[in-house]
Amino acid sequence: NGFVIFGKMASCFKIFCHPLKMYLSDVFTCGINPLRIPGLNVPLGLFDVDGVKLPSGCQILGPELSESIIYQLGIDIENIITTGM
Repeated sequence: NGFVIFGKMASCFKIFCHPLKMYLSDVFTCGINPLRIPGLNVPLGLFDVDGVKLPSGCQILGPELSESIIYQLGIDIENIITTGM
């Protein structure tokens, strides 16, 4: 069992950005490491957000010691993104 999380980056990373938006952009990545949950981020390409092209990706999480499964899923997702199959 595992999870694939798709998220939208906050379009606001300026000097006077709202602090809550910046905090929420990190919520799904910072809490994973202390729990010994393996994870992998896979880039998905550029998406239009409020008229600006921003990079997007997905985060794959799995149970402890499932790195080989997560790596294979990451490879499969990258192959789908690059070849369409």
